Amino acid sequence: MRDLFFVAFLGLFFLLAFRRPFIFALAYLYIDVIAPQRLSYFLLNSIPISAIAFALMVLGFLMDPEKRDIRISWRQAAIGLLLAYCAYMTTQAVEPLAAVDKWNWVSKSMIFAFFLPLLLHKKLRFEVVILTYVLCASALIVTGGIKTILSGGGGYGLLVLLIDENQGLYESSIISLVAIGIIPLILWLANHGTIFGTDWKVKLYAGALMTVVLGTGLLPWPSIALLPVLAIAAILAGAVLLLVPALLKTRFGVDEVVTTLLFNFIFLLFISMLLEGPLKDPMGMGWPKSARVISEARLPRIFEGLRVHWGFALALISAVVIWVIQTRSTLGFEMRAVGLNKDAAAFAGIPVNLVLVKTALLSGGLAARGGFSEVAGLKGSLTLDLSPGFGYTGIIVAMLALLNPIGVIVAALFVAGVFVGADSMSRAADVPTYLADIMLATALLLMVLAILLTKFRVRRD
Repeated sequence: MRDLFFVAFLGLFFLLAFRRPFIFALAYLYIDVIAPQRLSYFLLNSIPISAIAFALMVLGFLMDPEKRDIRISWRQAAIGLLLAYCAYMTTQAVEPLAAVDKWNWVSKSMIFAFFLPLLLHKKLRFEVVILTYVLCASALIVTGGIKTILSGGGGYGLLVLLIDENQGLYESSIISLVAIGIIPLILWLANHGTIFGTDWKVKLYAGALMTVVLGTGLLPWPSIALLPVLAIAAILAGAVLLLVPALLKTRFGVDEVVTTLLFNFIFLLFISMLLEGPLKDPMGMGWPKSARVISEARLPRIFEGLRVHWGFALALISAVVIWVIQTRSTLGFEMRAVGLNKDAAAFAGIPVNLVLVKTALLSGGLAARGGFSEVAGLKGSLTLDLSPGFGYTGIIVAMLALLNPIGVIVAALFVAGVFVGADSMSRAADVPTYLADIMLATALLLMVLAILLTKFRVRRD
């Protein structure tokens, strides 16, 4: 079935190319990067599709009615000299068989690099080539990153790509170099591309792609570079996830409390499916948990011998940042206005739906950052008990803090102290742990009563 799919796909590619001969160059680029013949069992392996694609590309150039006068630039001349030099050095190699094997695929790329400028006499063609190369390379990088993480690999020589063949882009050092090299191309396409406009969807995809390139363990990055990338990726993932209930609220008027509560169960079941399937740790003794993250992706401890890690510092920084946004920014003013009176905010010219979406994205990002801290700082792997009711505890913390980000720090420490103290008392004095729940429920009721009483004035008759 795989062979038939590749044959049909390449056949369609070539048919389109006969109408637009330049597409032959894109077909050869796809074959050179992805190497579908190596993924095939029989059909494509039995024919030299790379040589056929190159011959058709040259034929397409001769058939192209838009071709211009052939001009050889000094860069092409330099490539030609390099090609000749490499050919000569191949004959002088200490290991001639290995050198010839490398030369067979290096020479094709160099010849293609020499020939390609003859076709790029339009800006659109130049952009199409860049886009095709980025998409083909990213296909290998994304799939390789996913398979590498799921297999517990990472770093040089430990990559798990589509095929196990140490050649071309399937060689770990080469694909790592390509992964870094395409980042400027991704940024250029996101900011200056014309095939896909420079809207938020393109920028989001570009950001996600760069995050995958840098943060999936495909590259042996140190913690100082890897951790910020993973944190940003987690924040973006959480923001995008909460975008669904936000759009349901703004577009269809669906109550966000209902959708988020129901979405919790859906996503929890989805995570359970992953932990019982592709993400399950083969060394986990049958327990539903993922493989442990690599050491470079772990948040270090603040104090040795204690469980306090730098996720705690990130939480404090997040609270301060949210306070600044809430009290010192236009978005914060709009959020407070919409929260107090949505109709009055709309009458004043505030885009209510847009503010709701921004608030949802910010909230989802903060929640995901908390999940990142739990996995990278404490657990070390993804488990179903990652959040034993933290979301509902967060509601209590927010109410005790009167929705003040700085007050959240004090309220969170108080609630954490109650829970930890209840566990300690349970072990030391056989006191039931649900006493903490009673204390927090009482504190919440008293806070709600206090807020209610502030709405009344005391009068003396």
